[in-house]
Amino acid sequence: MKHAWVAPLDPFEYSDDVEKLVASHCTESESGGRMIDAILTNTMLTDLNREFLVRMMEGKSIAGVKVGVADGQFSYAFERSAGCIIMD
Repeated sequence: MKHAWVAPLDPFEYSDDVEKLVASHCTESESGGRMIDAILTNTMLTDLNREFLVRMMEGKSIAGVKVGVADGQFSYAFERSAGCIIMD
């Protein structure tokens, strides 16, 4: 069985639009921190975990990820260790 090697995420980048998208969902000051945690845990981290697992199963490495916003949703660009960018 082949094992995929995942390079450290250096750098992990995100656009200013990511901060704005997260902030736009935090409408109550009392739950702001919990809301941020819920957004990151239930959307961004879930998407990233799924993509990492799929790529590992396919034997593809990931050298980095850039998070942005497209159509009001998080968007991701994964960089392979060879330097090519894969948009998802």
